[in-house]
Amino acid sequence: MPQGGQQDRSAAVITGGDPSRNGHKPGQAVMDLAPQRAHQGGGAPRRSPDEQIADRVFRVKDPDSILLINKTQEGWMLSSMLFSFDKVMQRVRRGAGSRVPFDEAQSIMMKVEGVAQRIKDVLRRLGVSDVEYRWREPIGDIQERVKMASRRDAIVIVPRVQDTARLAPLIRGLDESLIRLRMESQSLETCMEELKTVATFVVDLHRIIQHGARLTNTPYEARGEVAKLVRQHDGRA
Repeated sequence: MPQGGQQDRSAAVITGGDPSRNGHKPGQAVMDLAPQRAHQGGGAPRRSPDEQIADRVFRVKDPDSILLINKTQEGWMLSSMLFSFDKVMQRVRRGAGSRVPFDEAQSIMMKVEGVAQRIKDVLRRLGVSDVEYRWREPIGDIQERVKMASRRDAIVIVPRVQDTARLAPLIRGLDESLIRLRMESQSLETCMEELKTVATFVVDLHRIIQHGARLTNTPYEARGEVAKLVRQHDGRA
């Protein structure tokens, strides 16, 4: 799979009617790097690259923000899906027991925990300890964070729910472990087996978002490499 700057930046799009903590106005795509809709009729005008950078720089100054720079395609897909995941999970939790049936909300949360546990299992197989993937911001200096957020491959999100804050360090650890696996593995067969496992995480996270979006009446669709991976998975099922 492509790495670094080769990623397809149109992983997933979700729209909604409430202002977002992540710098998106009502009706705009939540992913800041997703292709913006053309200014047609009542649609939102397309944001320029400079506006997208300014948005990330603004958000990265929030003390609760999470800054991710991915080195692998798998890490990029999972990280970019966090925007949609965060918004859907907030709506699922808010509506649990009222607009969202309690058992459905509980089922989604259990699926999230299942994905998190499986990521931990892969990390352990790759020699990563629990301490190494607990959340930490590796860049403490705000000026350095601003510089990193200005990169075109940067992802900056301010989580609405703890589900997102818990997944982010696992995805970061997975991304770092996968690039190391690719560079150091003596057996490509072993490497490919782990990559196939990680691909199921992308599909499963998509399914979770899709399920939650349906329950909360939130428009959502996978795009780019995520959509391609989901189609491939469905074709093999």
